[in-house]
Amino acid sequence: MKHYRRDRSNPKDADIYTGALATQLASLTKASALIYARTSKEDPNDDADGEYKRQLRDLVIQKQARFVLDFHGLARKQPMQIAVGTGGDRENLLGRTDLLDVLRNTLKNAGFEIAENAPGFAASGPNTISSFTRRELGIPALQIEIHKDYRNPRNKPHEYARLLHALDEAIRAIAELL
Repeated sequence: MKHYRRDRSNPKDADIYTGALATQLASLTKASALIYARTSKEDPNDDADGEYKRQLRDLVIQKQARFVLDFHGLARKQPMQIAVGTGGDRENLLGRTDLLDVLRNTLKNAGFEIAENAPGFAASGPNTISSFTRRELGIPALQIEIHKDYRNPRNKPHEYARLLHALDEAIRAIAELL
């Protein structure tokens, strides 16, 4: 499936399996997950406002969340395995660089190569979920972009399992710090 950005004339491929990954991680870690499944014409990571951000705000307040991890997909043409966006100068972390350290170290220990704030994937735009979370909700956030080879349980089940286990471990470790 595709969704549209900015002028609505340039469709973007769906980030397949990110919703399934988030749902599985929520189940494993007892965290919450909010999935965008094209239920509106908005692009939650590009539009200034919309139902997704309203739902995110409500979820953060209701669950008293202290951190948001925003999942996205990298296309096969991208050379990176995993790109983590912190807002450029790590401003979306609100000074909690230890959270990034835990995520990065856990993923590296699982054998993944991590790129921080790679061009186009820094989560520095004012309307990204991470920027919104920092600015409007006052909690740290990270955007994580995952290459298609690691988020496809059908075609690469072992790689998917490796990713799932590493993210499970990272989320649990981050929760202990908060």
